[in-house]
Amino acid sequence: MTIFFQYLLRLSISFAVMYLFYALVLRRLTFYNHNRWYLLGYSVLCFFIPLINIASFSSVPRQSEATIMNTSVVRMIPNITFTGTPETHTVRAFDAEQLIVWIFFAGIVIMLLRLLFQLFSYKKLARSAKIISDENAVKLYQIDEEIVPFSFGNSIFINRDLHDENALREILQHEFVHVKQKHTLDILWGEILCIINWYNPFVWLIRKAIRENLEFIADDKVVQSGINKQQYQYLLLRVMGNNNFSITNNFNFSSLKKRIAMMNKIKTAKIHLLKFLFLIPLLGILLVSFRDVIKTSRNAGTITVSGIVVNENLQPLSNVSVEDNINHAKVMTDKNGYYSFKIQPNKNDKYKTLLKFTKTGFENFTTSSYLPSIKNGFIVANIGLRKLNVINANGSVFPFASWGKDYNHSISYNEMLQQLKHSVDEFKKDDKMDKIETSEDSLEKLEDSIEKKNNNKGIITVSRQINLAGLVVDAETKTGIAFAKIYDNKNHFLGESDKNGYFKISIDYNKEGEIQFALNLSASGYKKFRDKEHWGDLRNPKTCIYFGLQKIGSHAEAFSQLGNNDDLNYETVSTEFSNLKKEIDAQDLLKEKIAKAQKGNENVLINIGNDLYLTDNSGWIKINSLNDVIAVNENQYVTADQINSVIKRKDIKFMSPLDKGLKAQYEIDTKKIKDNGKHKSAVNRNDSLVFVEGSLLVFNSDNKNKSKPDITITADTIVLKNHKF
Repeated sequence: MTIFFQYLLRLSISFAVMYLFYALVLRRLTFYNHNRWYLLGYSVLCFFIPLINIASFSSVPRQSEATIMNTSVVRMIPNITFTGTPETHTVRAFDAEQLIVWIFFAGIVIMLLRLLFQLFSYKKLARSAKIISDENAVKLYQIDEEIVPFSFGNSIFINRDLHDENALREILQHEFVHVKQKHTLDILWGEILCIINWYNPFVWLIRKAIRENLEFIADDKVVQSGINKQQYQYLLLRVMGNNNFSITNNFNFSSLKKRIAMMNKIKTAKIHLLKFLFLIPLLGILLVSFRDVIKTSRNAGTITVSGIVVNENLQPLSNVSVEDNINHAKVMTDKNGYYSFKIQPNKNDKYKTLLKFTKTGFENFTTSSYLPSIKNGFIVANIGLRKLNVINANGSVFPFASWGKDYNHSISYNEMLQQLKHSVDEFKKDDKMDKIETSEDSLEKLEDSIEKKNNNKGIITVSRQINLAGLVVDAETKTGIAFAKIYDNKNHFLGESDKNGYFKISIDYNKEGEIQFALNLSASGYKKFRDKEHWGDLRNPKTCIYFGLQKIGSHAEAFSQLGNNDDLNYETVSTEFSNLKKEIDAQDLLKEKIAKAQKGNENVLINIGNDLYLTDNSGWIKINSLNDVIAVNENQYVTADQINSVIKRKDIKFMSPLDKGLKAQYEIDTKKIKDNGKHKSAVNRNDSLVFVEGSLLVFNSDNKNKSKPDITITADTIVLKNHKF
């Protein structure tokens, strides 16, 4: 019985996916005939998709097949299987499963009787009708009742007394399309779908979509024949009457509003036919989700974990404690830094290993990975540890973990050593911070020197504590990164993220005035990230901050984002990030679209969909319309539709929206602004917001010194003057 319910579950999901794809992607297209064959063909295919097990088509050995079906990509697609109580041979008078089956078949019988009643009523009406014409294999019947004109099979039924000659001609044209293209078969198929799947709301929606699309086809053919579109639409509004049959093509069946909207819609460009190709990956996902789970009897075998542990000079480290906290194994490295141990995977922990490396005088290091999906497999984890408070030429990539691929055989020590050296070279190549010392780093060193001198002179500096909590996530997927390490600007360890990517740290700050600090983040498999913060003169700030790290090989940019609350518990942090994630994704998407629109040109005005943007090489401003006025260099006024012929994007030094009531709504300046007159525009016009070379400057109305903004916002930092948040 479980197999029966599993089939119904998968069948229902197939229909749901089918309808959602039609509703979200295809319904608004004017490819009515393509949509017709999609609705018919895919609805038939839905009955067979649950029966296909793609794992059974593989020609590879069973163990290799298991490896394929348990790759990270496949594991991301949930396996949809009905898990019920195994059948037994105990005889029971009645049970819940039997009741559900009886209800299922009772529904089918009721729906079948409903269809038979409809057919009987139609036959009865057809016998009472008078035949008017029997030409070209199409029969035309007169019915002396107030009915909506309809067709069924090769017959058209109409009451001529209710319509004038012109209306009658257009109605017959419409119904003739239904007859000629055999739309009755579509209608009957929709009824059969509802009989078998009466419990599934998506099937009823598919039935409605089939009937609706048939009306779109007929309307389109009538309009293409040369009939006045507006006159035909008025006819749809006038034709009224009783609709007694759900199995017929009725002249005004479908929503009139939708039909009129589709008639007035501009024909969809043929390039959109490519959207039908999305059916291929969609079908693939369904087939993978309906796969049978391949059990590999993993507990019967063992996995060998081995590797080499080195220091920052790539010298082997002996007597390093290596402990697997999930599979409860512990060993020590030998004089060559080599370790190896065997484990029996614990399936309750998703076949993972969590390794912790500890050695006196070195930072503790923890890393994790999925285990090989083959019986008696091998995996390599080469580790680099960093000495406490010591950084050398390789220090920026330490500590690190380099996980090797899954093996079905062991590899030699020399092979591991070569892999390790190659990994270090790759990490250094991708590490943008390696051997770079910025001017801000130099300034921090100078401030530290001054601080030490003050302490020697007995000058007391203010002691404050910065409390931060947040999430470390993958910049692309926005999912949490476990065991991401966080260091201060002197590379002192502050803390690390948990399995959800959540962290909570404190920073002791012993300087007066505005707060400036930097955080360095690192995680296995990700590029290192340095975040610089510049805040106002705050007492003991407490806030949330979110970091997105760039995975090695990914094109997604790393980011940091300040939160807006001082509640540092995980639930609050997680909820806030869920809201911020939508904003980040929307900004990333807009950034990509603008960059694509800017490619190969120097246009200032960019059109994205229905929105207009003024852009330079560092940002953008959304404007209202092409008629908005722009002041160029404070002495030339042009409308937005003229700006591309006046200046080039590369020449823009700053741009800014202006206050209401002025002659222009926006200002663009192409002249280099001197430092002492940097905020000239804000001084002259009392603007509250000014864009200057990629920075957003914010001025309060009571700011007396207009040469200094109250808030400066750049891509990396937010500087607040005399303001707390």
